[in-house]
Amino acid sequence: MQRRKFLKGVGGVVFALPFLEGMWAETGMAAENDPGRFAIFMRQANGVVQPRFWPSATGTLTAQTMGTDKAVSALQDYMAKLIILKGISHPFANEGCDHAYGGAQALTAAKPQKGNPVNRTRAMGESIDNMIARILTPGIEPLTLLAGNKGGYLDDVLSYRGSTDLRGAEQSPYAVYQRMFGMSTSTAGNPIAMRKSVNDFVRDQMKALMASPRLSKSDVERLELHQSSIRDVENSISSSLPDAKVAEMQKMSNSNAYGNSLFEVVKLHADLIGIAIASGQVRAATLQVGSGNDSTSYEIDGQRLPGYHRISHRVDSDGSDGPAIAGAEDMHAKIDVLHSKMFKYLLDVLNGYKFDGKPLLDFGASVWLNDLADGPSHSHNNIPHVIAGSCNGALKTGVYLDTKVQNNKFLNSIGTAVGLKNGEGPLDNFGDSSLAKGLIDAIMT
Repeated sequence: MQRRKFLKGVGGVVFALPFLEGMWAETGMAAENDPGRFAIFMRQANGVVQPRFWPSATGTLTAQTMGTDKAVSALQDYMAKLIILKGISHPFANEGCDHAYGGAQALTAAKPQKGNPVNRTRAMGESIDNMIARILTPGIEPLTLLAGNKGGYLDDVLSYRGSTDLRGAEQSPYAVYQRMFGMSTSTAGNPIAMRKSVNDFVRDQMKALMASPRLSKSDVERLELHQSSIRDVENSISSSLPDAKVAEMQKMSNSNAYGNSLFEVVKLHADLIGIAIASGQVRAATLQVGSGNDSTSYEIDGQRLPGYHRISHRVDSDGSDGPAIAGAEDMHAKIDVLHSKMFKYLLDVLNGYKFDGKPLLDFGASVWLNDLADGPSHSHNNIPHVIAGSCNGALKTGVYLDTKVQNNKFLNSIGTAVGLKNGEGPLDNFGDSSLAKGLIDAIMT
């Protein structure tokens, strides 16, 4: 049964409610203050600087092992809720473009179908986010987002409905916001353009709902947080970015504005993911940062860096030949830290929603992964995977492990943690049928 319930206000504006235990009394369904398990995947491109990425020692995560000079150190506030996995590899070797093969396998563990040209390579299987949505929220597709430019060579790479059926990702937080709350694009029905909140359009219905004796104190608190979070997103879209960039978002532009303010776009997408998960609209989401071979010119410490893809090659070229980029490894390490901070922002958003005092973060698995292992070699071995959240106790957190497994077992573990099965048992056969079945037993409770 779907958890989604709505209010419909003036102008046709639809307000998606969070889960409210008091609203299930009429169905005879037992009340449960539980948003359900979920999975979110945030993807970084181009590999990492391996020696400067990982904690200093495997085992239980501590402030000492997280350090201050590693990319993951930005996540130290959440170390008790993290699982950091080293040693994960893609099962199928590259036969064309490392980026295309990495993106195709990252969430599918499926054999890639070589493209002609190679940037048309596609996975021959569905992605785990699609399977989660297909089973847990039938008829509702996973939220599929991209922060950054689509350059045309290799754009969307993560989410697959099925064999070679690649799902396009939405770039514009503004468009996602409109779709989530059922607003028209005209000024008359457009709260952003009117500098009004969607909350204003359902004010009468909301007052009546919050006065209902069926709602518990925690229900009322959840509604108040939900309204506040929606307004925060609206303020971010309408105020935090210059009007010119808002206009570009409204037009779903592919201009450089997406790259120049990429971290701000990531934040907006993360805010929307938080609302969508907390309100029960979706149980699976992907956030792809950058195109398939992310060429974003990141700004760090006030400096606009060369294109990230070229930094990853260490030369001023999108191939292996070209003049060396001075300090490229340091630049790449700083970009790794920036992505770590992006992931932390997502965790902060999820941590802000509470269900009887328990953070939404704890009910799901939020994953930061790459589609390659490192920069210069573009290897498919030892690809970083970081999980935050225990899926309500299904995963053992607070550890850093060297697993040495293919990524199908990682995806099986996430699928099992959110409640997917293979017959009567845990999901153990996701990905290509030639791969050895199983999970990463060390992270399962």
